[in-house]
Amino acid sequence: MIKLQINNKNIEVKEGTRLIEAARLNGINIPSLCYRNDLPHYTSCSVCLVKNKTTDKFIHSCSAQALEGMVIDASGKEVLELRREAISMLLSEHRAECEAPCKLVCPLGLNIPLMNRHIQKGDIKAAAELAMAEMGMPETFCKICPAYCENACRRKMIDHTISIVNIKRYSSESHNLKEPLSGNLKKSTGKKVAIIGGGFSGITASFFLSQEGHHCVIFEKTDHAGGAIINTLEEETKYIFEHELKNVLALGVEMKYGIEVNNDILSRSLTKEYDSVVISVPGFDNLKNATISENHIQFKGDSMVLNDVHVFKIGKAAKQNKQIIRDIGQAKKASMAINNFLKSSRLISVVKQFNSVIGKIEDHEKKVWLKETPEETNRFKTPISLEESIEEAKNCLHCDCRALNNCMLRNISGDYNVINPKVSMYSHPIEKKINFTSGLIFENAKCIKCGLCVRLLNKETINAGLGFQGRGFKSIISEPLTHDFNDILNNKTDILVEVCPTGALSKHEDF
Repeated sequence: MIKLQINNKNIEVKEGTRLIEAARLNGINIPSLCYRNDLPHYTSCSVCLVKNKTTDKFIHSCSAQALEGMVIDASGKEVLELRREAISMLLSEHRAECEAPCKLVCPLGLNIPLMNRHIQKGDIKAAAELAMAEMGMPETFCKICPAYCENACRRKMIDHTISIVNIKRYSSESHNLKEPLSGNLKKSTGKKVAIIGGGFSGITASFFLSQEGHHCVIFEKTDHAGGAIINTLEEETKYIFEHELKNVLALGVEMKYGIEVNNDILSRSLTKEYDSVVISVPGFDNLKNATISENHIQFKGDSMVLNDVHVFKIGKAAKQNKQIIRDIGQAKKASMAINNFLKSSRLISVVKQFNSVIGKIEDHEKKVWLKETPEETNRFKTPISLEESIEEAKNCLHCDCRALNNCMLRNISGDYNVINPKVSMYSHPIEKKINFTSGLIFENAKCIKCGLCVRLLNKETINAGLGFQGRGFKSIISEPLTHDFNDILNNKTDILVEVCPTGALSKHEDF
């Protein structure tokens, strides 16, 4: 056993232990993208850098061994800055997007590629439930939205956009959800939330907060829900709204009509009876005795404290938007922060997740995504049947990353507040290689050349595996020169995908 110090903590480990393991065994996290303790190792990503204070040098903790008397700084300012630089270098070669453009521009963040995959499989129920869970009132809100998703659809670079709105509408209408999403409901927190205003923003907040187990009561001064905009909608949209409103109320939301809340009622009554108050309508700018919170949920001044109770502003009460769908999207994001506060008593604004950008797409790269679509298929602008919806959904390019929720590079970029580099280094063309035997997909433009996949199968003798080709910045991971990608890696596909720290290696959903 040897003794050393990491982050001023005295520790004792076995001789021969790598520094990264010595730290992790003692509750000190040092990140890495190229290291696994069960595989042969060589230094690649440089994300695990630490400072050896005994020599005043920076070293890679994944390769360096812990030595007697070492004094290691694993989280100082210099160390963190070097790690950011290392991550930025990796991103400068990383030509990929975490989120599909259609999802990014959707004010409510609907996972449109996933919805399309459900529809492709004929699972209309799953598609409809996804839309409801992520939007609350999907049919109504899509009716009042100018279809940002279709404008951003990458398919239009090749021919024309996917009919996202209509295939989503068909799935919602044909499934015709008659019950709320009870399977998504969390256990009751015992917290009560008063929501002032029964317009779209207030209803949205009540939907998402109720799903998290909070009891919501909406106070609406008129005799109907939906706010002033409801009178401008077509009769069909009004009918859809009434149907979807019933599903929201079925979550346990109370709607109290004919009650106009003023500053006095808010101060004397609501702050005494409720754990939190949410204002979704303008008119409460000068609350007497209210203290503006130093923290906020999205915009400065949208959180305040009145009688020791937190009061939040959402929708038009927080910021005026030209498009009401923007208010609704903002209400959803705000609800996430309010939910976190109600559960933890900590007011933390919703942090936008890191999203890698792909940069300019060359003409010869645009058809890469077509590899996952049928060579011959029909297009339907307004699908009126399951078959037509499936056919149209099959044309979706699925340009979202399959490692969206478990990409280590994305997570570490967010943790270290790294932004997308303005200048790219040598970048590989956007290309997809698909093994139609195993379903393995390889995208070199996403690869950070950590070599984990190479080392994982370096003793494989039955099937040819991946290896390095070229030198320096131009080196790539590739199949052997004597093999086709369809002829390699026909087993152990799942563990290859699992070991990849990005979405460079993934598996097609049909396998």
